[in-house]
Amino acid sequence: MEQPEYLRSSRFGDRKILERKAVDDRSVYTWQTELRIQEMQAITDAIGAELLIDLGYEQELRHVQQAGTVDRGRAVTEQYRQVFQTWWDLRRA
Repeated sequence: MEQPEYLRSSRFGDRKILERKAVDDRSVYTWQTELRIQEMQAITDAIGAELLIDLGYEQELRHVQQAGTVDRGRAVTEQYRQVFQTWWDLRRA
């Protein structure tokens, strides 16, 4: 499989992907031990429990809730989205 040049020059993403010829799923659940509860909460707040479930991440949502995160509701998620939208608008200006 040919590798697009942007993958080589990007500072983001999994750098090991350039060395692989097949999918490696050994690190799929690494987030469960690497993310702190505060990071799990921020992700849950920003995405929202409803969207996580709609996207098929109900099991992952249950995991972070068992770890101690809570669904703070749509209002908190909307605040995150407004902050992101403001940042995005400023970035494009």
